Amino acid sequence: MKKIISLICLLFLLPSAFALDIEVTDPYMRELIPGTQVTSAYMTIKNSGAKDITFTSVTSVVSEKIEIHEHTMKDGMMQMGKLDSIIIKAGEEVTLQPHGLHLMVFNPTMPVKAGQQVDVVLHFDNEQQTTVTMPVKGLKPAHNH
Repeated sequence: MKKIISLICLLFLLPSAFALDIEVTDPYMRELIPGTQVTSAYMTIKNSGAKDITFTSVTSVVSEKIEIHEHTMKDGMMQMGKLDSIIIKAGEEVTLQPHGLHLMVFNPTMPVKAGQQVDVVLHFDNEQQTTVTMPVKGLKPAHNH
């Protein structure tokens, strides 16, 4: 009986032993530019854990194809390329922002308009994941009258 109780206690403790030490702040997705089928998403991902983690992919009902991209300067020209993953060192953060690291959302399966919210799932190594609700922001800044 003591072994069974110990096993049950261990099963309850296991999920916390593998808890994801991730904090996501300032997430948002840009609304679609009329006539296009691609948009971008941004956020800051903080690793508050003691080990480096690898951000490997993103999934969402909004698109079957979301990729991690990076803008780089090469020979005086801004270029964009796909990344397979981003390593986030222990205790550090990575910011996905315009003209830097970002997510590209291809061929959305639904309208992506300002005022909506879109859920995306961030996938990390060791099959860890976290769901992020992203507000959709308009292309033009709001004007105060």
